[in-house]
Amino acid sequence: MKKLTCEMCGSTDIIKKDGMYVCQTCGTKYSVEEAKKMMIEGTVDVSGSSVKIDNTAAIDNYYKMAESAYKSSNQKEAEDYCNKIIEIEPNNYKAWLLKGKAAGWQSTLANLRIGEAANCFEKAITNSPEEEVNKVKAEFLVEFSNLAEASMKISGQLLRGLPVRIELFEFCELHD
Repeated sequence: MKKLTCEMCGSTDIIKKDGMYVCQTCGTKYSVEEAKKMMIEGTVDVSGSSVKIDNTAAIDNYYKMAESAYKSSNQKEAEDYCNKIIEIEPNNYKAWLLKGKAAGWQSTLANLRIGEAANCFEKAITNSPEEEVNKVKAEFLVEFSNLAEASMKISGQLLRGLPVRIELFEFCELHD
């Protein structure tokens, strides 16, 4: 006789409840039609199986939140959202580019993060689709130039003994 075997966990402990078949091990529910398709002879080995999870919606949401935080001058939050994206999708060039911007604008004279920003920009360029590479490079050059100029202005003011706002993002009027 054929056994009904759960596609998620491999259990054969499946019962019919309220018109649905429910795996008693993992709780997965199957319609009658799905259950009919799953009827197999013997056991199923799922140990070598892999499941691909579609995180597109989460990534899109995190990116929107990162952009919103960045535009609101909340660089730390923008960087945190970019890190969440990168944890899910390490080759997301948009997240690397925005993370580089956010990290760079969090620089202080005591903690310059320009090198970290440059590394992020490099990863953004490396992971960009071919048709986006030139756009990403151009954005990197503008951003890096603005960061360097802001750093120089602050350093110059510090040397002249003028009042200084140490945080680059708050200081630079050139940044969008």
